[in-house]
Amino acid sequence: METTNQRPVLVTIICILSFIGIAFSVFGLIMALVASSSLAAAGVNMPIWYSIFSLVWAVGYLYATIQIWKMKKMGVNIYTGLAVIDYVLMTVAYGLSMPSLVITVVCLVLLYTQYKKMS
Repeated sequence: METTNQRPVLVTIICILSFIGIAFSVFGLIMALVASSSLAAAGVNMPIWYSIFSLVWAVGYLYATIQIWKMKKMGVNIYTGLAVIDYVLMTVAYGLSMPSLVITVVCLVLLYTQYKKMS
């Protein structure tokens, strides 16, 4: 089992997209928390527990993505665990988001193709 310090382009692209996604998620969640009373008046109901959970979860995703950036297997394992728990809770709160699920599964499958190169 050979490990290398050089990060494959595929991992770099997935990490950059993940960093961008995390930033947008955090921004959106903060805006939703700030405007929660206005959203409720407009009929949009986002459970406060899910918003807070998502902000905390974003920190976990950020940590996992940093570990993947550093080519650590632990990052892929953490990201996978977070994604599974996140999708179970998201399905309970809102119902299943198929596009989001497919994108996450595709990214994880691609990351696992690079798993042997990680330490």
